[in-house]
Amino acid sequence: MSTKNLELYEGRIFFQDEDFPVWINLDDVHKKGNYIPLHWHEHIELHYVVRGSVSIKVNNIDITAYPEELVLINSNELHLGASLEQRTQVIVVIFDIKMFSRELAGRNIIFQSLVKNDSYISKLLKDIYLEHQEQQIGYQLSCKGILMCLISHLLRNYTLEELTNQDNLKRVKNLERLNKTITYIQDHFNESLSNKKLAEMIHLSEGRFNHLFKESMEVAPQQYINRLRLKKAAELLRKENMSISEIAYVVGFNDYNHFGRVFKRHYGCTPTQMREEKL
Repeated sequence: MSTKNLELYEGRIFFQDEDFPVWINLDDVHKKGNYIPLHWHEHIELHYVVRGSVSIKVNNIDITAYPEELVLINSNELHLGASLEQRTQVIVVIFDIKMFSRELAGRNIIFQSLVKNDSYISKLLKDIYLEHQEQQIGYQLSCKGILMCLISHLLRNYTLEELTNQDNLKRVKNLERLNKTITYIQDHFNESLSNKKLAEMIHLSEGRFNHLFKESMEVAPQQYINRLRLKKAAELLRKENMSISEIAYVVGFNDYNHFGRVFKRHYGCTPTQMREEKL
């Protein structure tokens, strides 16, 4: 994980045209591994697999999708995605459902995360991508019309539940707390960071903070911090002429021997071996 751009909140996506608040793209991935960084936003995000296969983690639930299957990421859901094959193609459509319907503006609809065997959805997503690619006169109207048909179909066939405003606010508040914590860790990873200090920063008990962080990030806070420090240490070992003890101190390890043990356990080699072999 990079020590840059660790903020989880993507914010409101910039749409080039206010009259066309939709993002449509074909993600053409040429290697296995992550193609979507961990993040969240208020928009609905659709991933329709054209070729290959993907694993998209939504709120810590792994969803695997194959050609002609749709992964649907609801508003305010923490997610990341990975290609499971050397070549994967995914049609990605991102939109704010509230910008398309006043009827839905005050409602918090949660859709089913995975849709299979729906030829109508397949046709709509292929049509909207083709319209956007060709950009013939009236293509924006056509894309919005197709998207409205898609939204209606999802509402009638794939609605799981409707959150109360209170539940939705709680979800957003927890994501904001998590984002604040990750941003703070990014900026201060080389300082002494206790769970108690991080919990106090976002006004939670230490126990509640630990639960929220581990539930969202799948690792305990201190494990996450150490991974970040080790990642930075590996970068410095490859690029800088600093001594290993200096690097250990710079990334936040005050005990050189502890740094060496943790480093070897994580990377399977010592800092010296990594530097010499330039792994």
